[in-house]
Amino acid sequence: MKLLQNVGVILLALIFSADLFSQEINSKPPHLCGTPPDRDERLIYYQQNLGNYRFLTDDTLFIPLKIHILGKNDGTGYVSRTLVEESFCNLNEVFLHTGIQFFIKGDFNYIDNTDWYSHDSFSAGERMILSNNVPDALNSYFVDNAAGACGYYNTFVDGVVVANFCLDGIDQIWTHEIGHQFTLPHTFYGWEATIYNPDEPTPEQIMLFGQWVEVEKMDGSNCREAADGFCDTAPDYLSYPWICTADNPLGIFLTDPLGNMERVDGSNIMSYAFGPCRNSFSEEQTQAMRMNILLDRPDIVDPSIKFGPVESEVTIIHPAENEIVQYDEAYLKWESVPNATYYQVQLTSLPFFSNLLVDEVVRDTFLQLPQLVLENQHMVRIKPLSEFQPCNNFSNRRAFIASELSNTDLFPGIDFQMKIVNPTSLNRGVEIELKGLEESDLDNVELRLSDINGRMISQLNSQQYSGNKVHFETGGLSAGIYLITLITESGGMISERVILQ
Repeated sequence: MKLLQNVGVILLALIFSADLFSQEINSKPPHLCGTPPDRDERLIYYQQNLGNYRFLTDDTLFIPLKIHILGKNDGTGYVSRTLVEESFCNLNEVFLHTGIQFFIKGDFNYIDNTDWYSHDSFSAGERMILSNNVPDALNSYFVDNAAGACGYYNTFVDGVVVANFCLDGIDQIWTHEIGHQFTLPHTFYGWEATIYNPDEPTPEQIMLFGQWVEVEKMDGSNCREAADGFCDTAPDYLSYPWICTADNPLGIFLTDPLGNMERVDGSNIMSYAFGPCRNSFSEEQTQAMRMNILLDRPDIVDPSIKFGPVESEVTIIHPAENEIVQYDEAYLKWESVPNATYYQVQLTSLPFFSNLLVDEVVRDTFLQLPQLVLENQHMVRIKPLSEFQPCNNFSNRRAFIASELSNTDLFPGIDFQMKIVNPTSLNRGVEIELKGLEESDLDNVELRLSDINGRMISQLNSQQYSGNKVHFETGGLSAGIYLITLITESGGMISERVILQ
């Protein structure tokens, strides 16, 4: 019996040996997974006990995921943050039916290292992972060259690496590699170094790295011992990339060792189908992944952590629609959105959102704006987000007009002044004297200390005032320019710049 051997697939088998590390790697990674083929001993245990661990939990497991973005030594080459976030949301969408959901742990970790950014050996990738892995989380790395593959999972140091070129929401490379991280093998396990030939009889066993692996039969009679060991994943002998569509996940006809024929199904994430059809895990795969988390990775599970969906609508409190605001003292204020932990704010003076005056992420529901374009309409939109849901739609637009207003316009009926008593002392803090306001007026006045970019540092209300004087502590701040902002209940606002040194 003769089976066709494909040079590209043989190279995939050899890619795990040191000999290949000296080979030239293509500038664009091939659509191949570089994770060494293996049936983890833990997985074999899970498969032997799938029915015994149903009691573990049916709750959604929220898993922290640390994202590392590699760049060159000069700080260039980073993959787009937006692309990573969109891929992350797609990852969660695919895992939704498994009851496993991810959230981003902390901010992205940007690493400037040219050797790791484009590495052609797994040993270099291993050093990268070993040097940067964050405990109590899954770790994923995004690089220019992932040892010549689209992605791989390194078992020894527990890290996933994905080539930027292969990061999208269609081919599911990241999702596939995290499947490996949870001990799942390829659906075609055993065929990694061999090309299936439909014109030749299919053998009972196939050689993989010096070991015989049973070929799975269509009737399921050897499903637990053969191939990936799962009985609810269809037999798959295709170890090369093949294209599928959203409407049709089926590929060529396969003939098993008994002569039975079925078309290969590429809908499983752990197959080598590429395209929008690859979108799910089987029930047994799901159970095995959950067993891996609960039995062997309990450190990454905190039952108290719960996330909920973030709606896209935002109620903007100020400014009102088409309101005229002071061009150099304008601010935004909006209502908190349930489950949102931060917001992306965009501001433009054009009819469409380009050449943005503001494109900023804030964790408050207040943002002091930079100087606006006089006598011009501006538009703002806000996107509520969270570490669990870094993708969302922007809220409806709010339009307002920037102009130059007097204190009479801002505070009708009040001749108001705000005097900064000691504007240059970091150690002593900042003392504000309010003039022109009655004591009853102070009940509806809010004061904020912000940095020059409008990020709030502290906030005081009337209960913290002493007569008409207000004191802001500034210990621990860096020297620089800050803003003291007073906001009335009616939406009036006045700001003073203060230099602390």
